[in-house]
Amino acid sequence: MQTAVNPYEKSLRTIPVDATDDSNAAALHALGLSAMKEEDFALAASKFAQAIHIAGPQSEYCQSLAKALHAAGNLRQSATCYEQAIAGNPNNIQLYLGLARVLMQDGRIPAAVTVLKQALEIAPDHAEGWALLGGALNLSGQDALAAEALQQAVYHNPGQAAFHFDLGLVLCRLGDLEGSEAAYRRALQVNSKFPEALNNLGNLLRRRDATAEAVACFRRALRYRPSYTDAKYNLGLALQSLDLLDDAEACYQSVLKAAPEHHAASNNYANVLMGLGRIHEALSRYEHAVRLAPANREYRVNAGMAQLLQGDFREGWRNYGARVVPSVSGAKLWTGQTLKESSILLLSEQGLGDTIQFIRYARHLRYAGASVRALAPAPLVEILRTATGIEDVVPDNQAPPPCDWYAPLLHLPAMFRTRAETIPAEVPYLEADPERVRDWSSLLAGSKTQVPDDFLRVGIAWRGGPDHWNDRNRSMKSSCLAALAGLSATAFISLQKGFPDGCESLAFTPLPRQLTDFADTAALMIHLDLIISVDTSVAHLAGALGLPTWVLLPFAPDWRWMLDRDDSPWYPTMRLFRQQRRGDWSAVLERVREALKSLAERR
Repeated sequence: MQTAVNPYEKSLRTIPVDATDDSNAAALHALGLSAMKEEDFALAASKFAQAIHIAGPQSEYCQSLAKALHAAGNLRQSATCYEQAIAGNPNNIQLYLGLARVLMQDGRIPAAVTVLKQALEIAPDHAEGWALLGGALNLSGQDALAAEALQQAVYHNPGQAAFHFDLGLVLCRLGDLEGSEAAYRRALQVNSKFPEALNNLGNLLRRRDATAEAVACFRRALRYRPSYTDAKYNLGLALQSLDLLDDAEACYQSVLKAAPEHHAASNNYANVLMGLGRIHEALSRYEHAVRLAPANREYRVNAGMAQLLQGDFREGWRNYGARVVPSVSGAKLWTGQTLKESSILLLSEQGLGDTIQFIRYARHLRYAGASVRALAPAPLVEILRTATGIEDVVPDNQAPPPCDWYAPLLHLPAMFRTRAETIPAEVPYLEADPERVRDWSSLLAGSKTQVPDDFLRVGIAWRGGPDHWNDRNRSMKSSCLAALAGLSATAFISLQKGFPDGCESLAFTPLPRQLTDFADTAALMIHLDLIISVDTSVAHLAGALGLPTWVLLPFAPDWRWMLDRDDSPWYPTMRLFRQQRRGDWSAVLERVREALKSLAERR
């Protein structure tokens, strides 16, 4: 009679067998279980293997050996042992789950999915099996199927917080943020002390601008796990978005103490330091982030803006050039090549004010022999057509015209090796349309808008677009303008879009109609003695027209305004009024009021 061959005998021979041990298989198995409790997985595997050697591949012994091999990291042998255990006990759901976990850890995800589906055919109401299937499907990129599996898991066992949490993860990946938030909240109903669920819920709340509630979530997560670096970092982000910069600084310091290589924390810490006016420290932190993650464009751009703010144009333009910029199919990026008898298309890449500021380089491209066109947002098209050197401007919602070269507008300062002393600051480089100027002259002469000839006519814009990343700091509330009320021989005119009659805090000369576009605003500006504006496109338009302009700047200004000066090398007709303390517009407006009184008295 031929002796049956154990197909796993060869692999079991690789595990050393101590011949002096008791030959009783049950006793060996018990010794192995004791070794497992002590986490001596090699000894446990040896005992289990001896038991199998004596008693044959009994399902229980094979399962124990599979667990020991899994714990020791021997994934392939562990999977083999699980398969043998299943052969001996095909209705044991835990064996399938154990095999699936090993296969998933070994990267054999499709095989794990197959095993789990077999398990669920045996036990279709097994919540843990559904949850594990959801995890395997998630790893294979089948998020929709993963969500369905996890929904089955929570249906069969709603009291397991981890199932709700995993469902939240998958729904977030699918873009179902509302469903994801609900899943995290259900997880926390089951287990209120679930740091990961609190952290992830906080991130979702921050995304929908429920930042105060997000802060509470992150703080709770840290209460239950004080060393939770991700929650501390996310708390820093939330506090930073609330402009609580001192508290955010403390968070980032804590993160970097625990994880010095956390480059995102270093970058955001630098952003906080910029907001606090500690530019030198911020630049050091940006440079540290760049060293840790040299491929990260954002960090280099941030470092570049800090350098430009300090007046280091050479390094600043180099780092600022790391930003992602638009391109034109069929044309080449201009990097200084000869332009004679060629065409170049200038691209608006950032805000409206940036486009106005840097269209000044068109004249230099024209001097170099190029035919210069521009692609720009519709509200700017008409005014930009008056720019010196521009042949035509096309709305950016249309197909770009054919060209040999293209250049994003903020690419040009670096190409012309611009330094503070070489900024092309000749103004005006934009012009108001004469017909529109005459139209506003007639409108302003009307009875309701008539201003005495000896009055100072002052146009005001007090806030920028709300979508701007720094609008919280650069714009002011209309109530702040009350500081300018009561000035004699001064008429205020609103340049704020949507507010032709100004605001309730300051008496304005009402405009007979709304402003339409930048060309219309430019024509109105020609009739004013002075333009006062926060850091928004109105200021750039006035500067480009060469008109007297006062710009009101936050404590941490944008890089283009540089530091510690009340003039701008970009616009020779500008005067800068800077906050001396974060958020303090009252002191700024008091200085503006005194300057207006002095100006009115000299008329």
